[in-house]
Amino acid sequence: YTDVDVPFEDAILGGDIDVRTLKGKLRLKVPPESQTGQKIRLAGQGMPSLDDSGARGDLYVTLRPVLPKRLANEERELLAKFKALRSDSKSAKPEKSE
Repeated sequence: YTDVDVPFEDAILGGDIDVRTLKGKLRLKVPPESQTGQKIRLAGQGMPSLDDSGARGDLYVTLRPVLPKRLANEERELLAKFKALRSDSKSAKPEKSE
């Protein structure tokens, strides 16, 4: 098992990040809308088998989205618009009829 930090924007939109494995670095495709604690299995990238067969186990990568510490003004404005869109979509849900 390994934990890996994922940039905020890659966790939301998807992207590629480098993951260190026992065999070196590997490029991992982060799916869109990834959540904190989400696990991705990398087949054959884990610990070697004890029976000398050369087989390797799987490596499980736990995603840890990282929020930015500082935002540029334009980023802050875009996130405010995003927040407003999310609020509007929540309030626009149809009410349940009785």
